[in-house]
Amino acid sequence: SGGFVPGLGQAPPNNNPVTFMVTNDCPIQGNWEWCGQSGKPGTSK
Repeated sequence: SGGFVPGLGQAPPNNNPVTFMVTNDCPIQGNWEWCGQSGKPGTSK
C-alpha cells in the first residue's frame, strides 16, 4: 500500500494514485524532478 510505481500498470483502486504516489514514491522512482523533491543522490538541485 503506497509502494506502487507508475509503469508497472498497478494503481490503487482507492485514493488518487497520482497524488499519493508523487508524495510517497517520488524520490524512489525517477520523478524526483517532476515531484520537486531532491531524493536522488548525485543530482542536487
